[in-house]
Amino acid sequence: PARLRLVANLKDAPASLFNQGATRLDGRLSGTLTMNGQGGNFNGDGQLQAVGLRPVTAERREAIDGSITATLRNGALVIQGNATNPRGLRATADARLTVITGLSPFRLQVARTSAINGNFEIGGPVEAVAKLALSRNSTASGTILARGQLSGTVASPSVQGRAELNNAALRDPSLGVRVTDANAVINFLGPIADIETLTASDGRGGK
Repeated sequence: PARLRLVANLKDAPASLFNQGATRLDGRLSGTLTMNGQGGNFNGDGQLQAVGLRPVTAERREAIDGSITATLRNGALVIQGNATNPRGLRATADARLTVITGLSPFRLQVARTSAINGNFEIGGPVEAVAKLALSRNSTASGTILARGQLSGTVASPSVQGRAELNNAALRDPSLGVRVTDANAVINFLGPIADIETLTASDGRGGK
């Protein structure tokens, strides 16, 4: 039967190696990956650590330190992650799902019908996350507190939880968007996002 033995290491590599599109990254990345298998099944362990991860346009105090670990055992994949930054951002997440594996030919596939279960929590200033997610010319501020549970399937995930956004602002010149003094409470009820409260200003006196 086919056999697999894989060991890979990434040590203190510049995040700029993974630049994509307009976002240019700064920071250092390290990680390990090991996989072993025989016949139609294999197991593995992986870890990726980031230190000082930020777009080059962001201040150093926005830089994120974090890690992601993944464990594969008998078709069950468990992923865990966490992130922090000096301004008080704290985020954790975990997920469990089933994958299809094989060695002849090599196969590592997440089935769309696979059940998924997990949890997430994030709290603190939004600037660091926004810098990574938004376009280079966009800015965002405010604080967020969100937590919840993930269920359903990969093709149709479901979220149960709650998010609170306070004193938030968003500016995107390319889209002509400017929002200030935004406060919101949103309840996630499976496929529905129920907005409990929402107030905001357009920055020109409009509400």
